[in-house]
Amino acid sequence: MVDEGYRGDHAARWETSLLMALRPELVDVHGLEKAGRLIGIMGEDPRRASVDYGEKAIQAMIRRAQGRILELLPKTGT
Repeated sequence: MVDEGYRGDHAARWETSLLMALRPELVDVHGLEKAGRLIGIMGEDPRRASVDYGEKAIQAMIRRAQGRILELLPKTGT
């Protein structure tokens, strides 16, 4: 989904935002505010994550999946 702005990450902005949108009770980034170097994170800084970014990402995935599903459905004579 590079065309949607996603380049892949691990525990970074994209994944953290998705979890914020889906299961916010599992996300606590407050401890990261004082962290200098973030170990084990690959991608954009998770401190830039947000529910809004996560919701937009989910909508982009739904649009992408919907288009592909419609392509795979058998064509009817309607």
